[in-house]
Amino acid sequence: MFEEERKIFKRIHGYELDLNNPLTFNEKIVCKKLFDRNPLIPLTSDKYRVREYIRERIGLEAEKHFIPLLDVVDNPKNLKLDYEGEYIIKPNNAAGKWIIRDTVGYVVDSKHTKYADLSKKQIIDICKKWLTDDYSSHWNEWAYSEVKPLIVVERLLRDSKGNIPNDYRICMFGEKCKLIYVTTPRQATFRYYTGRWNPLGIQRENHIQGEIEPRPECFGKMMEFAKKLSKGWDFIRPDFYIVDGHIYFGELTHYPGAGHGKLIKMIDEELGRYWK
Repeated sequence: MFEEERKIFKRIHGYELDLNNPLTFNEKIVCKKLFDRNPLIPLTSDKYRVREYIRERIGLEAEKHFIPLLDVVDNPKNLKLDYEGEYIIKPNNAAGKWIIRDTVGYVVDSKHTKYADLSKKQIIDICKKWLTDDYSSHWNEWAYSEVKPLIVVERLLRDSKGNIPNDYRICMFGEKCKLIYVTTPRQATFRYYTGRWNPLGIQRENHIQGEIEPRPECFGKMMEFAKKLSKGWDFIRPDFYIVDGHIYFGELTHYPGAGHGKLIKMIDEELGRYWK
């Protein structure tokens, strides 16, 4: 496992992975997934049960900021699939796996494969594969191995103009925001900002840089949520959606890019210094 990580890391980042004295952001992500066994990591990585953690940290106010939940099952055969409107089906123990049902048809997983229609059997078969796949083994992301697999169905978010909202990813180091990046739907573009919403000139390799956005009016409330959710963590990334000024909780991430997301070395080192 360690040797595999070292080979992948060197190939992607161009420098040797130091597991004994990690200094960069990506080195520390890899160390976290290989060595940190905090039992709260699986809970907060679980895309369904994380709601328990959010309720505990935020209180009653959290309820109005959850994406509407349509269904949760441990057996795909129990999916109703007669939900009104648009929705997204996903496993609670993986990333990049989903089925979106919109007004046109279906879009499946991060490859964005489009289908005019999918039968119930086809959807069940896809979900069965999700539940039997040990996602944790792909990139040694321990947390997912401790999550009891479920299939979750949520309402597909759209704003008043019919657009799927952007994803606001808040990098919190010891309850302090040091980096924000905004991704457009399906990660078509990335744009980076400081914790005070000053645009940065960082461009992630093999990704298109997005347009500079004005600071959201609900920025203060979003940062308040991020601080409460990050209390007690050396690093965590709360993600949010904003729909017509209303904040929705996305997910909590411990292993961004599994430590394989290529950054400018200077930024990789600077973020690493923030991570105590």
